[in-house]
Amino acid sequence: MDSKFQPVKTEDDDERPVYGPNESWRIWKNVLVIGFAFMIHFTAFWGASNLQSSINSEAALGTFTLAAIYGSLILSNIFLPVIVIRWLGAKWAISLSFVAYMPFIISQFYPRFYTMIPAGLAVGFGGGPLWCAKCTFLTIVSEAYSKVTGISSDIVVTRFFGVFFMFYQFSQVWGNLISSAVLSSGDASSTVVAPNSTTLNNASAIFEDIVNITTSKLYPTLRLHPLQRLIQSLVYTWPA
Repeated sequence: MDSKFQPVKTEDDDERPVYGPNESWRIWKNVLVIGFAFMIHFTAFWGASNLQSSINSEAALGTFTLAAIYGSLILSNIFLPVIVIRWLGAKWAISLSFVAYMPFIISQFYPRFYTMIPAGLAVGFGGGPLWCAKCTFLTIVSEAYSKVTGISSDIVVTRFFGVFFMFYQFSQVWGNLISSAVLSSGDASSTVVAPNSTTLNNASAIFEDIVNITTSKLYPTLRLHPLQRLIQSLVYTWPA
């Protein structure tokens, strides 16, 4: 990476290096490309992972997959980033970590425990180097941009990270929009059945029975743990 930002020295300036006129644009291009790549990549990932507990609810497959992802991510963040970044460099560590997410996307076409759990583990072990390499890359190009423009490196780091996370947060927007479009793409009119008066009366009677049972039998025997009461009070008072 250092070879991309070599200064161009002139004969009459030996104290401060002079960079080429396109260096600042090249650095910005790298920041925009990595932000766009993360947006596309995590659009696919979040669109799939946000629905795991719903679309793969049988035998809690989706829940166990998410547990495998974030459990392995904890171990990955502790042990792998230094080794992988030192071995490959920040740029190639990002590229290799992207590949670790691909089995998870592919396994959605055949969701089984022996496909989803290993794919989830691959995501977790790739996630640690991915995010640490991203931070390393943005910090390095921020220092280079600071030398090119004379702007404080603290300001440049903040600016670059802000631009990156703008792209990254869009992945949640596009991922949820695509998931919503796919799940609602069926012909809803073919499944709608107009209820008749008998059906409505039966439903009303069932609802009244449920309410009576709940109020007369459940509440008198219900005992909440103090922690549950605290959580409920926080939840109920938060909107106020």
